[in-house]
Amino acid sequence: MAGAEDHYIPVHRLPDQIATLTQVRSLTARLFTRAEQAQNHVQVGNFGLAFRVILVWMASLGTIKGPPLLATRTVRDVRIPVAIRCKADLEQTAL
Repeated sequence: MAGAEDHYIPVHRLPDQIATLTQVRSLTARLFTRAEQAQNHVQVGNFGLAFRVILVWMASLGTIKGPPLLATRTVRDVRIPVAIRCKADLEQTAL
């Protein structure tokens, strides 16, 4: 995972980092952009997207049984994705 405008690790280093991983069985890389509001270091600005990408990736590897349901909760007029583990939690969140 890399941010297109990361202020600590320049994006031009991503291919070099990938190239050093010569013993892996598989590799997935993801570049987050300004359009996604996740272009910064550790995707500051859109943690929700980063977490969703991680969950979908883990599900694709079979390490979890699919991503949890996602809902949004409004906090100070900002919509934030929230992982919901069961339908009862989803109903409770809607209250």
